[in-house]
Amino acid sequence: MESHWLDPSSPELSGERFSQTFIYGSYEGRVTTLEPMITHAFIESVRAQASQVVTMEVPQPRLVAKPGRYPTPLSVRYDAELTEFTVALEGLTHRPAVIALENITSDYDQPESE
Repeated sequence: MESHWLDPSSPELSGERFSQTFIYGSYEGRVTTLEPMITHAFIESVRAQASQVVTMEVPQPRLVAKPGRYPTPLSVRYDAELTEFTVALEGLTHRPAVIALENITSDYDQPESE
């Protein structure tokens, strides 16, 4: 079963009412999903804003195991003409993979030369 991880500074964890957060899912030690969690009320509140766009930063893990493009902001937009909402992961930024710890050696691991 997949495990879920979220930013420990998320407001809902300190007693505030939940409206939106960002969750990472992992399975067998690997990140498998990136999940924006947003209430219907939060999405509807975007319609009432003058710009009809809300952009939030996506919490970034310190390291990633797989190289690729990872989202930095998340946006919620309302298009009044089409009467539709869009939730988008944007700003895809390349992140290099971190070498597995078992492949890292130090000077202490090297045999002494004669």
